[in-house]
Amino acid sequence: MLQLCVAVLVLATGSYGNPCPPGPDDTAEWRLLATIPPACNKSDCQFYLAIRTNDNDSGYLDFAMEANAMGWLAVGFAPQPIMLDADVFACVVIDNMTVDVLDTHNPAQKYINEIDANDDLCVHATNINNGRVSCLFSRAIITDDVEGDKYLDEEYYMMFGAVDAMYSNGSTSLSYHVAQNPYISTVAINPANSSGQVVPTFGTTGCLTRVHGILMVAAWPMMAATSIFFAAWMRPALPASVGFLMHRSFAMGSLAIAMLGFVIIFIANIHQSTPGLIPLAGRPIAAAHLWIGIAVMLLHVLNPLLSIFRCASKSPRRWIYSLVHGLIVGVGLFLLALSNVAIGLYLYGEKISLLTNPSSLLSIFIAYAVFVILLNIALFVLFTLRAFRVGGEEAPVVAPLLVRYFIGRFVKPVNKPQAPLIAMVKKASYVEIVDEGETCEGHKETDFGGTSEARHRSGHKEGNKDGSGHQEGNKDGAGHEKGNKDEARHEEGDGKEVKTFADYFTRADLTCTRVVDYSLKLPHASPGVANMAACCVYLLLLAIGAALTCVSSSGDGCTWTGQMRGPGGEAPCPAPLAGETCPQTPSYDQVPDIWPCPAYNQSSGGKYYGACSPGVGTNPLCSWFDPTSPQLGCCCPADGCWTPPYFNWIIGACKGSGCGAYYGAPATQQFKDAGTQLVINYVATYQWSSTERVWGLVGDSSYNTDGSRPSYDAAKPNGGLTPGEAWLQPQPGGAADWTWGYYPAGVQGAGPPGMLFVLSAESVWNVAWYMLNQVTLDKGPSVAYPSTKCQYGSDNCWSSGNAGEIDFLEAPWTVNAGATDGYRRLYATQWNQVGRSFVGDMGETCNADGGWFDDVTSNNYFLGTKENETNPFIFAAVVDKIGTFIYRIPADQSDQIWPGLSRTTAACTLGPAPSQRPPNAGPPCDDSNPYCALFIPNCQADAWGGASAGHQGGANQGCKVNGEQGWCVNWWGLMEDTGQWVWPENGRRSVVQYQAPASSVEMPWNYEMEAWKVDWAGNPQYNAGCCVLNQGRCPAT
Repeated sequence: MLQLCVAVLVLATGSYGNPCPPGPDDTAEWRLLATIPPACNKSDCQFYLAIRTNDNDSGYLDFAMEANAMGWLAVGFAPQPIMLDADVFACVVIDNMTVDVLDTHNPAQKYINEIDANDDLCVHATNINNGRVSCLFSRAIITDDVEGDKYLDEEYYMMFGAVDAMYSNGSTSLSYHVAQNPYISTVAINPANSSGQVVPTFGTTGCLTRVHGILMVAAWPMMAATSIFFAAWMRPALPASVGFLMHRSFAMGSLAIAMLGFVIIFIANIHQSTPGLIPLAGRPIAAAHLWIGIAVMLLHVLNPLLSIFRCASKSPRRWIYSLVHGLIVGVGLFLLALSNVAIGLYLYGEKISLLTNPSSLLSIFIAYAVFVILLNIALFVLFTLRAFRVGGEEAPVVAPLLVRYFIGRFVKPVNKPQAPLIAMVKKASYVEIVDEGETCEGHKETDFGGTSEARHRSGHKEGNKDGSGHQEGNKDGAGHEKGNKDEARHEEGDGKEVKTFADYFTRADLTCTRVVDYSLKLPHASPGVANMAACCVYLLLLAIGAALTCVSSSGDGCTWTGQMRGPGGEAPCPAPLAGETCPQTPSYDQVPDIWPCPAYNQSSGGKYYGACSPGVGTNPLCSWFDPTSPQLGCCCPADGCWTPPYFNWIIGACKGSGCGAYYGAPATQQFKDAGTQLVINYVATYQWSSTERVWGLVGDSSYNTDGSRPSYDAAKPNGGLTPGEAWLQPQPGGAADWTWGYYPAGVQGAGPPGMLFVLSAESVWNVAWYMLNQVTLDKGPSVAYPSTKCQYGSDNCWSSGNAGEIDFLEAPWTVNAGATDGYRRLYATQWNQVGRSFVGDMGETCNADGGWFDDVTSNNYFLGTKENETNPFIFAAVVDKIGTFIYRIPADQSDQIWPGLSRTTAACTLGPAPSQRPPNAGPPCDDSNPYCALFIPNCQADAWGGASAGHQGGANQGCKVNGEQGWCVNWWGLMEDTGQWVWPENGRRSVVQYQAPASSVEMPWNYEMEAWKVDWAGNPQYNAGCCVLNQGRCPAT
């Protein structure tokens, strides 16, 4: 009603209805951004959305959208974080040729999309180029379209997505989207007034939905199936009370777990327009899942209640209860529940694309359900066939008895109670059945299964083994004929011979019946073997159910989109191991759809360097800088190497002479011949969000974060997997002094205001894991990108641009002393290519950035796994304003130390830092503290500062630059403090003073965290000159 009144007022005053304003030009500054991944460059984003106030008419907002989508891309604004009651603007591709912009909305009670009758959008430009779609349009903040439009000066949750599903020209709605769409903002924003970066997320709904699914999988395919299994097949194998107890325990456990899952899914949807309930119009599958689920839960509660009112076990009407409880409700409920779990898995797999093929999860479950059903059918058929094998006239009667017993004994007996029949089935010996409580005069009493089942046999004395030679009994049992070998018996009582079970059911005056052994050698007959077999079947069912639950729970890991291009394959190992097989490093020509060569000139990348002076040579150097000047000056990088501060991880693996310094450090040759031992579970890149203070996964730079693929061995062809399973491949650019380089190429990477790189591995030995500028990776860390395909040549900017490198883990491959500790040391360093804008820091110890040399080294290292050892660890390297924090987390403790990280999965978002302070007092990280951390400081100064009196800056704070390349812009100043731990808890802050009379400066880290200069035995080695320069501040002895 309010919107209608405002619309009338606007129309009456003439404020609305102006012609569309001009659109923004290419230089316009955008106020509000939403990108996937966060902080990406426009052309590199999977999805890009920008909003600004129109310069010519402040009553309009300009929108720019761009994505790789041949169907449609859209942004929606809704009062709740769901796709209901949403105003939606969409760019759609028509006939693969043109792009149109549609004004649409989602009704409040329907998960469908409808095109507005009134189109209020002003379209300025559209484009489609090589599958990338873009559109530029404006819309009035307030419109008179009260049916579908929102007033854009109010707060809404913003959601956006893009799909390849084709839009049909003339259609009245957009096609339904699946997979990772839509992304939803974590908080409500005001489109007309908000600014900054909008961070997308799935929120808690996705998490609670996964919990619901896991609980239902546990309740039905596992718990309920086990309960039915015990009821149907295990009672003959167990004491009478035990079988029933197991059946009841699993049934009640199934009920409890299902009830919890039932409640959780309503909590997950508490923000729906009808709280807790998903609107179902237009979604028949979801509607079916909901109503079937409600019916299942009602029946699940009803079935145990039926047992309260069941009649006595010997009642002639007990079969009615057995029929209803066991077959109609019990088995029927189980099959209905399995069907609904299948529907739920279909909806869930469709939503998040959990496996590489969304239908895989459903296929696994269907295969499991079919297996359970076929197993029970097979057991029934087996027992029935065994009955018929006894042959003779009795077989047709034995089969119905078995049917009666094993599926609940639903057929009412003619005139004899059931208890004796049960005894007959259980006994693997001669069984004689008489009416309950009757005796035959003069016969020996035998217990057939306990005092309550005592029976009296009369008229017979046991003869020899084959049944012959029976002695005459009492008068009413006289006249027995000699029994034949097959143990047939004849009785004479009332003058009629009894030979078959049929007579047992038809003769009311029968008092004594002798029955041959028709037992099926059930577990009771051979308890050891049979019970073991029954338990194995049960454990198999449980294992399959547990595996299915694990597949479901892998949804805790985030879907990844990384594509490591390369054909894979095998190649001979480097000398002297040429007889062995190693991974193949492809050439650039062998890589399909090779990424474009990046080209950053001064106009595109100059903002990251500031004013500079041209240098000399291919690696531009300047020789006229005065280190005593407050402004050191900046030497321009080479053309094409005005690199932005975006980085990514690289893994170096090697074997034999392919390892660096193979002949220069002979003491390490035996370790290099053994080759890298790195078995990777996943590797991930995260970008820091300033507004939400969380880490968001960068999908195209992350691999196997959902645990959907097996572990990858970096020193084996295809990782030791099949070519189709391999999710990493050596890249053509190599890894400098390592045989094989694995890294994401052709992506943006991560950058300011913070970066996080995660490596989960089963073993880590003789390896390098480090960070390079994304430009360096794209142009080839070692082997240059083809210069014919590069605008500015193939220089990778590592040295000519000081693009930067930080080593998180690296074996000391250059020196003989590296063989110390069995080549287990993995150093954390930052002394390569420090300069220009990539500024290092010496800290108070003058050696805080690590490194190793022939005689001295630093103590900034981890002890990795031993050679040929498996010891799962997760390494997480945070790079922010303060420095580089590298955490080593035992995989079995990861959920307590950094929630969201596990041995095989990594979540889409992570909290800022581990939940526990590292327990080590400082470096190194040896075996004494499995959870441990190392630190490398970053320069905290904004300017060089020089040596002039009182000048504060990098010169006084121990910042490291190259004197011939100068100080351009300190990239670490673009970063933020992400709130990492400092340790130890009561440690002393680091204090530096490298250039008096400038005063000392306290650093935002503890002195104990810094690396020391030591010999290879760990004894402190002081650099006297550095200590004097730093006012005598040296490591304590």
